[in-house]
Amino acid sequence: MGRPEVVAPFRAAGLVAFGVQSGNDALEQLEALSSSELAVLFYTDDLHAQLVEAGGRRDRTSAPYLVMLPTGAAEHGLDRLRELVTRSLGADLFARGTERSGNRAPEGRGL
Repeated sequence: MGRPEVVAPFRAAGLVAFGVQSGNDALEQLEALSSSELAVLFYTDDLHAQLVEAGGRRDRTSAPYLVMLPTGAAEHGLDRLRELVTRSLGADLFARGTERSGNRAPEGRGL
């Protein structure tokens, strides 16, 4: 769920995508989807403030589970996605080069 121009590529890839213009539209869409069989709903980070507030009022076990996708609208988006992936997989897939293994290049000899 996100702005129509952002979710269009997901729709083109065969995923169900919901285009919304504002946080209020997103809240209405979330309410409509709450009674569906949808298990996970990915949303763009520009909707984060409205959906987190709504999520606080929802039961933690209720569907759909909300996952934020970073689109550059907010810096915390990538950090949150990194945290979720690391927690799920047990590895930081977003680390660069040797940071992933915890090794650092010697000073003065960057990669």
